[in-house]
This record gives sequence, C-alpha cells and structure tokens, in this order.
Amino acid sequence: MFELHTYRSGTEFPDYFYYQAQTFQRLEWNDSEDYDIEWGVNAPSMHVLVAKGKSLISYTEIIWTNLQVVGQSYKCYGLSGVLTFPAFRKRGFGGQVIDAATALIREDPAADVALLWTQPHNVHFYSEHGWQPMPNMITTTGDPSQPEVYIEEMRMMLFLSARGKQARASFEQGQVYVGEGTW
Repeated sequence: MFELHTYRSGTEFPDYFYYQAQTFQRLEWNDSEDYDIEWGVNAPSMHVLVAKGKSLISYTEIIWTNLQVVGQSYKCYGLSGVLTFPAFRKRGFGGQVIDAATALIREDPAADVALLWTQPHNVHFYSEHGWQPMPNMITTTGDPSQPEVYIEEMRMMLFLSARGKQARASFEQGQVYVGEGTW
C-alpha cells in the first residue's frame, strides 16, 4: 500500500528515506558537485513523501529562508529535490507530494512567498498544482557583494501573504538574491 508521509523536522525524518532520496538525487542531478550525504540529516527542513513500506516512491524537501527584494526581506519557502522514481512516474504520486508540500507551506501565516526551480518541461506540472511561472525573474546566488545570475532553470512561485502578493511585480520583474546557492 502506498502512503503519504509528512515530516515536519529533519530530526524525525527516517534515515532509510533520507538516504534513498539523497542517492536518487545524486543520480538524477549529476552536476559534478562534491556531495556530502550527511549534509541534510538535521538541516532545518520538512519532508513530504509517498512510500510503500520503507521504499521511497516520490519525495520533496521543504526549506525556508529570507529573500531580499528591493531592500525588503520576505519569508520564503522552497521546494527542493522533487523526485519520483521512474517506475512510478505518471501515476499521480508526484502530484500528491507537491499538493501536500504546498498545503504545508500554506499553513505558516508568516510565509510571504514560495519558490522553486524546474526544467521547462515541468512548468505545466507545477502550474497544475498552483505554482506560477516567473520567466522574467532574475535569481542571483553566491557572494552577496558580487552575486552571480542563476539562469539554468525556470523559476516558479506561490504568493502567500498580502505582503508577498503586493510585491509580486518586484519578484516577477526584479532581481532576487537567494543566498549562497539554490536549493
């Protein structure tokens, strides 16, 4: 039986799911980075997944940070490491995970926005789950005094609070520093 699981902290996230997610991410996104498999075990994050017993089927991690846009700080949630094992794709498991993660993000009354990056062929999928493409938004990473533009993937957002919704144009047409790297 397939079950949806939500873990609200990295410390309650079972190691057997964590290592499966990390292993698949390393295979899926082979970008020659030096991966540290222990990096996220206790990182401040939440995890949503579908599993069959102890076998991971579909997964995402939810992080949070503050984004700086036009001199203002916004509480931002982000989806990271979204995956569904190939044998289980096109069966609705990814949608279950995204819907549950989006609902979890929406629970926080302090959340202003949410952000993810994806390949262009996935834009329709995320749009079906309420995320909005931001093709003109520029995201920067790295040293805040000399940030670099990150242009590898499409940006998609949720606008959650009244404050976040009011700043939509600044996000859509502006430059957003997301930190040392993307998630």
